[in-house]
Formats: sequence, C-alpha cells, structure tokens
Amino acid sequence: MNLEFMQKTIRKARGLEDSDLVLKNANIVNVFTHTIVSKDIAINDGKITGIGSYTGKEEHDLNGAYVLPGLIDAHIHIESTLASPLRVSLPLLKRGTTVLMADPHEIVNAGGKAGLDYMLEEAALSPLDIYVMMPSSVPSTGFETNGAGDFMARDMEPYVKNHQVFGLGEVMRFHDVLNGDKCMLEILETFEGRPIDGHAPGVHGRDLMAYRLAGITSDHEAVNADEAIEKLEAGLHLFLREGSGAQNLEAILQGLIEKGVSLENCSFCTDDKHLEEIETRGHIDWCLKKAVDVGADPIEAVCMATIQSARHFGLKEHGAVAPGYLADLVIVKDLKDFEIIDVYKTESRTRRSKRNSPKPCRLQKTRKPKQSGGNALRRCITACICRRSRRTICRYSRAICTGLNSFQANCSRAMERCTSKMEKIRWPCWASVSSFFANAMEKPVLFKAVWSKGSV
Repeated sequence: MNLEFMQKTIRKARGLEDSDLVLKNANIVNVFTHTIVSKDIAINDGKITGIGSYTGKEEHDLNGAYVLPGLIDAHIHIESTLASPLRVSLPLLKRGTTVLMADPHEIVNAGGKAGLDYMLEEAALSPLDIYVMMPSSVPSTGFETNGAGDFMARDMEPYVKNHQVFGLGEVMRFHDVLNGDKCMLEILETFEGRPIDGHAPGVHGRDLMAYRLAGITSDHEAVNADEAIEKLEAGLHLFLREGSGAQNLEAILQGLIEKGVSLENCSFCTDDKHLEEIETRGHIDWCLKKAVDVGADPIEAVCMATIQSARHFGLKEHGAVAPGYLADLVIVKDLKDFEIIDVYKTESRTRRSKRNSPKPCRLQKTRKPKQSGGNALRRCITACICRRSRRTICRYSRAICTGLNSFQANCSRAMERCTSKMEKIRWPCWASVSSFFANAMEKPVLFKAVWSKGSV
C-alpha cells in the first residue's frame, strides 16, 4: 500500500480536498439497504471514495438520474455472440455490462490451448472486466468427436494461477460426476475452493444432492420454477437465463415471485446471445426490464444483475455504488424501462494488475500483442455475423486441428459465397478500437460513455 497515496485519498473522502470527479445530484440505487439515496458520488483513481456532498475538479450533473452499479453477466459463451471479445466489448458497454464471467467452451473444443490462449489475450485487451471460467467438458460428452481432443486436469494446471482464470466452467458431463469418473473428479479437485459452474438439466432428487456435493456451486439450466426451487434448496446459486436460444427468465421468475421464494441467490445470465440481438434488444439491461415486467421489485432486479453475482463469484470490487468499489456505473432514466443515458467504466482488471503504483485510471490505447498460439488462431478466424452464421463457423472448425492454413482458406471461400448475406468482421478490429480509445484518452480518470445512446 502506498501510504502517501492512501492519506491523500482519505482526505478526499473526508471532503478536505476536491475529488478528481464528482457526479452531482444522483439517485443512487443502494443494493445493501434496497433504497434510493439522493446524494453526490465522489470518484478518485477509478474508485468510489464517498457518497454525500462533495466538490470535484470535474463535476457532472446527473439531474436526478438513477445510478446503478455496472451490470454483470454471470455466465456467457462469448463465441456465441459470433464476435471476438474485443469486438463485442463496446456493444456490451453501451448496454451497461461491465463484467463478464466467460466460459470459452466452444473455442477450446475446437482449438484446444491455442483457442484458450486467444481468448485470454483478447480478454486482456478488452475494456470490460472479463473473468474466464476454465472449460470443464472438452469434449462435451464421451461420444463427441471435437477438434481439440481431450482437455484434462493436467492441461488446465498451467492456467490455474493465471489471474484471468477465475474458476471452472459449466460441468456439462454431469453423468461423469455422478458416476465418480476419475478424470472428472481430478478436474473438480484442481478447482476446489473456487466457483464451479453447473450444467444439470433434468437432474433431480439424490442425483442433484450428489452433484452439489461434488463442489458445483451454480446452475443455469432450470426451465421452470419447480426445478429452480429444487436447485435453490440444494444450495446452488441460480442463474436465470435469457439468451437468443433458451429464454427461461420469465417462466422461472414469475413462478418464484408467486410462491414467495427469496431471490437472494439468483442472478442473470445470457449463456448464448448473438451480437445482433444484443445491439437491437439488449443484454443484462434487457433482463432488468423483463424482470420488472413480470413483477419483480426494481431494486431486487438490480441486485440480481449486480451485487448477487459479485458475491457469488467473490468479486469484492464489483456490484455496488459505495466507497471502495470500482466506479463502474450505469446511469438510467428510470427503474422501469432502464433506458441508459450514460455508462462509466474504470480501467480493466488486467491493466490495473500491471501497474506498480497508483495512477489515475484510464483506458490505454490498444496494441497488438506478441505472436503466440492464440494470435496464430486469431489471424485465421473470420467472423460472419448473421442469423445462420454459426453453422458456417462450425462447418470449418474441424479444419483447426488439420491445419490453420486450411482453415483460413476455407473461411475465405465461405466469406466469398456469403458476402451478400453477411457482415464481415475480421478479428480483431484494431483500427476501430484504437480510434475509440484515442478519443477516450482525453478523460484523465474515467471516460464518460462515448457509446451511450445515439453515439454508436
């Protein structure tokens, strides 16, 4: 701890010195007391240092707008957006999402370690805080032929100490868990004490007890209220899913509300959601609106999108608007439609961890990292965004294991055939992202969302 820096921060928190940035006249959603607090928000070095009456070197008048913590997607496969982590970051920020718990299950099944390295490298460059959950089921079943072959505990061990790897992704091979399969138990043991996501469709009774006993901490596969209640009773944290394919939020939440079940151990996730739908309909902000529409208390819905996910995963700096928390803030017009006015986002966790001493948080201009396995894969992937493009990508994923050059050639031919129907996005979009960050560099502490309504 830099004592001189801390002393100065304490003086600012006490109002003895001007803060770097103050958001004036805010209606703050307090996720601890479930109340609305009308006060100012003082921000220094990218963190909230005070709630009350403050003056700042820079002040933004919110005119009574509501302030929420940055939204958290508790479980997402970024590959299902049909875009790279870097490409999808700005549309998600526009929708108020600041944290992703990402399971790169698909790309690791196709590309193995090269696919995982690629996702870690892209996540490190993203302005979002992307925490990676290690894919647990590669391949997904014992009958599946994938591109990468087996990805076992010994393959995961080098990544366990990587600060970007936060836990174990959804354990799809639940039959292996229930049968006490040695390889699966070794994987679970590798991540003992960390969050372990579940995947247990139709698992009930004693089998559910055994699945929970193995160390699984969450599940997102419930499709109705009765199944959801059984999993909550077993001690699992429930992710209510609202994606492009599976949409279970309304059926589950309505049932839980009608039966008076506590929502304290519930969060929102999208699992699989296409970029087109994120841009047109929404992301976790859409979950908030839908939850209120089916009868959830607005503040309780905000808690499900923020602090409850943060507590489940142990994200101590995320999920609340209070001193000591990161100043990842979403400014909305009301607590019914959750129309976003602005988004504030601090420096991502990866960039913060590389700093030796406290400095004003700002987004760094992106640059291409050194070549590695992940970058080799990056050069050979072209994303095709349309309703049916997943089929095109899957068709050529096998070529990764036979040669990246072959995969590149196949994708190029596919792109030529689909030009009239698809929007081309090459991974990564260095030029557009660099120009975006160049504009953001003018803000010394935080940047006020240049992707807010009407600007993207």
